Amino acid sequence: MKGVKKLFKNPYPRIGKVAYINTLPLFKFFRSEDFEVVEGSPKQLAQWLEKSYIIGGIISSVYYLRNKDKFFLVPDISISSFGKALSVLLVSCKPLEAIKRLKFSSESITSNFIALTLLRHFYKKDIQIVEEEKKADAYIVIGDKALFLKEKKYVYDIGELWYRFTKLPSVFAVFVISKEFQNKFPEKVEKLIKNLHKAKKDFFKNLHQLKLPSDIKNYLTTLNYDLKNPHIQSLQLMEKFLKR
Repeated sequence: MKGVKKLFKNPYPRIGKVAYINTLPLFKFFRSEDFEVVEGSPKQLAQWLEKSYIIGGIISSVYYLRNKDKFFLVPDISISSFGKALSVLLVSCKPLEAIKRLKFSSESITSNFIALTLLRHFYKKDIQIVEEEKKADAYIVIGDKALFLKEKKYVYDIGELWYRFTKLPSVFAVFVISKEFQNKFPEKVEKLIKNLHKAKKDFFKNLHQLKLPSDIKNYLTTLNYDLKNPHIQSLQLMEKFLKR
């Protein structure tokens, strides 16, 4: 975490935003006088939460599940997909059934976990995790890198695979706030939640007017940003696999 304080201009509190296109619907129209928004990868945001550099944000679902006692889960906000996610991919030099060695994404927590769960539990494969891509049969790519990935021989959409086996959405990220902060500043948290819901609503209301490429608009409407009963069921299933 050396040098991380340089990223932050204002004093506490700060909220984290994943530095990918898929957070546009939550932050394009987000306005707040009470919080500074800072960007990082899913793994970085989890590290910043650990160090209290941020008090919440759009965070890896697996990180939340491992630390539920510390965080308040903001209602009806997530980054999920019912089927294809388009930006969470398993890229392989072999057919999926032949994969034995897997390299995780250095940016991810949840996508790594979902991919490994799929291979080990649903495909019944004895998977070895390796550090180097050249030693791997497959590797995980997420975010904008995945979205603009040039065609490879075998590419599998992790969101699509999870939905195929579970009939539940892949919940890649949820919005959390430190319970400590919520207890101290409940009015600020209530206002933050209202602003987030308004930002999400305004984005999709005005999407057709935004100067975005049509493929990006299609991508953002393919994803799902809610947190309803199917999402909660999926989180509960993920938690069961985590405990194993």
